[in-house]
Amino acid sequence: MTRTWWRGVVAGLAVLVAVAAWWQLTRTKSTTTVSGALRGANLLLVTVDTLRADRVGISGLTPTLDALRARGLSFSHAYAHAPVTLPSHASIMTGLAPPAHGVRDNGSYRLAEARTTLAEILRTAGYRTGAFIGAFVLDARFGLAQGFDEYNDRFDEVATSFAANFVQRRAPEVLRRTGDWIVTVPERGGTSEEPTPWFAWAHLFDPHDPYDAPERYVSEPYDNEVAFTDAALGRFLTRLRQAGMLDNTLVIVTADHGEGLGEHGEVTHTLFAYDTTLRVPLIIAGPGIAPAVRDAPVSHVDLLPTVLDLFALDPPAGLDGRSLRTELPADTPVPLIYFEALNANLARNWAPLTGIVANGWKFIDLPIPELYDLQADPGEMTNLFAQQAAQAGRMQADLAPLKTLGATASARLTLDSEVEARLQALGYTTSRMGRQPLDQVYTEADDPKTQLAVHLAWRGVLSQLATVLAAPEGKQDALRILMAQLEEHPRFAPAYTAAATLLIDLGRSAEAVTVLDAAVGLGFNTDAVRERLSLALLNAGEPARAAGILETLVVVDTPWADDVNRLGAAYDALGRVDAARTQFRRALEIEPTAEIWKNLGVIELQDGNTAEAILAFEESTRADAAYAPAWRLLGAALRPTDVAGAVEAWRRAVDLVPADVDALLDLTALLVESGAEEDAHRYLERYLGNARTDENSTAVQQVRRQLSTLGTR
Repeated sequence: MTRTWWRGVVAGLAVLVAVAAWWQLTRTKSTTTVSGALRGANLLLVTVDTLRADRVGISGLTPTLDALRARGLSFSHAYAHAPVTLPSHASIMTGLAPPAHGVRDNGSYRLAEARTTLAEILRTAGYRTGAFIGAFVLDARFGLAQGFDEYNDRFDEVATSFAANFVQRRAPEVLRRTGDWIVTVPERGGTSEEPTPWFAWAHLFDPHDPYDAPERYVSEPYDNEVAFTDAALGRFLTRLRQAGMLDNTLVIVTADHGEGLGEHGEVTHTLFAYDTTLRVPLIIAGPGIAPAVRDAPVSHVDLLPTVLDLFALDPPAGLDGRSLRTELPADTPVPLIYFEALNANLARNWAPLTGIVANGWKFIDLPIPELYDLQADPGEMTNLFAQQAAQAGRMQADLAPLKTLGATASARLTLDSEVEARLQALGYTTSRMGRQPLDQVYTEADDPKTQLAVHLAWRGVLSQLATVLAAPEGKQDALRILMAQLEEHPRFAPAYTAAATLLIDLGRSAEAVTVLDAAVGLGFNTDAVRERLSLALLNAGEPARAAGILETLVVVDTPWADDVNRLGAAYDALGRVDAARTQFRRALEIEPTAEIWKNLGVIELQDGNTAEAILAFEESTRADAAYAPAWRLLGAALRPTDVAGAVEAWRRAVDLVPADVDALLDLTALLVESGAEEDAHRYLERYLGNARTDENSTAVQQVRRQLSTLGTR
């Protein structure tokens, strides 16, 4: 109520105003669940991947989270903005919905440096910051490391193929590393100084498919993963409590999304946006926070402004969220919650799924639109779009300005074979698509609901691929499975690119061209298909046609470094050296990888610019010390002028790839010239010792001839 005192107001009116002001003040206080700002408090953020909201509070399943909820503030209707890990975490860390932060899917997007993260804000405020990641999907390359002093995302090495090992760390390991970092207080200048506050983020991946927790708590596999994670979290919090690290710590626990578990036909997540995958638990606990449960809808974008409000720090301008410190009065409109599920659109060119939650209703914008009364129908079983046309129309109008796809430029990441393999190992269908025309018309045939059977069949194919590729002849068997999938579902684009990738790996690039040309003939002239086609054409000896395709892919504001690099290779194959050099340098400006530096070095070496070639090869080894081709070529470039340098480079190449007989013969020949015959003997004999199963191969015969010239030992 506005307090305005006019001269001459009668005393009775003044009393009425005072009473009204007192009532409003007490009403506001009654909806505040935090007694005061937590200036200088620590922050512990735990995000549990794939944790459904309805699994918290089940007796005996999540005692740790239940206890945290009992002493803190929890939200019964908290929402993610996407049922996909990377976009959800980007919203948590920036306070922005996906159209604003620009991260729309896993793997092919990276949070742009221009976005301001919670870690950056807290580090500027004097916090030490650490993140401890449970799965490759949040690897630092995807942009969430911004602002963290320690971003612990180191995973075991995996093969860059469809048969990649599962790239995750179990909750106990992630939480052990998190705890070690928290309790290891850095040295400070004097004993009288206040301890440095910290922000620790632990990402726990365990409830994600496959459900194979190493310990058994309950019989149902998914629930057992949840119980396993909760138990690990309980031990972790006990450790912090015993170390005195929770006394002044704000604890926030949420999930990035839920899991379908077969409801609405969705086994896991990413395809639809029902509450099974969109609704998440959200618990905030810590000093000064009174226990309460709020039913008003909230979302991930509210977390950053809430933390900053509690810590008395200024929020950045333009946030999509609001502070949850104080509950909105009953007559205040609750902000709309935007959501999207774009993986099927970006990877398969199916219709994009967007929608909003507002005032107890959910609207899903698809060729077959959906409207649900969440209060009367929490399971979203009855689509009221036709019966509630006026409500649907209002929500459709409210959604329109929120969903402008591609309105904000986003940083896109080169989807190289390693990234693709690791994400497929996590169960994600990945693609580098994302430039579909904004005016493209989608029909009911493109609706993900219509394509559900195809989606489920593809899941089965991926499961078979993971099994057969582990065998010696796995690629051949996998190819047969993919070709059968294409015969049954000829309009499923990812199967074409997957089959082509296997054919390229098998050295059958001409056949890959045929497969991809068939995809283009069916109308799948997408970035993903054209990119794979350019690689197949280049490997099949058709650089001119490859260059023509690549020239159309790189004429954008933010081209993929891989496309630009491949265009340089096509120009090189066509003898256009200057054009190739230009493209390699352009690619390096986008993403300076070891391969691109190596390619530039080859161009310089071919053009007689040895000094420039050496510099490029050295940069390649600095970009990736385990990239053997760079060491191999560096040795060749150094040999005429720097024998010692060439020897060292070729030693590195041979150590990295012991089967590289060319590097071995070059190294041993140079060692002999340098008078190091004993070293040469040792390398040659080591090779033969590792190659005894292939005694008659040309390589073994070459090594034996080289060894014989040195005399027997």
